[in-house]
Amino acid sequence: MRRSRIPAADFNKNFDENSEFLEMFDVFFREQIQRAECREKLISLHPQLEFTTSMDNNLEIMNRGINKGSGIIKFCEIENIDINDVIAIGDSKNDLTLFKAGEYTM
Repeated sequence: MRRSRIPAADFNKNFDENSEFLEMFDVFFREQIQRAECREKLISLHPQLEFTTSMDNNLEIMNRGINKGSGIIKFCEIENIDINDVIAIGDSKNDLTLFKAGEYTM
């Protein structure tokens, strides 16, 4: 996991200075309450962001509308594939938009 992550000491500074280059922040917490408090604070400070999770202790933060569902829809458009011919496999909450992608295109 460390090979695919870059530590950030200050989220707001990093976000403000690099927002056009950022794909996703993946923040890890020791306590569920910390994750919930962080999520609520970020929602109020950055309404343009979207939040999900893939583990019990993380929060995935990205630009609204940029998720696995929008990614598969865009891929299908580029490759001229009917979204109804796609099978999705996943195991976490961050896969929910992927499972619902076909609903948005019908």
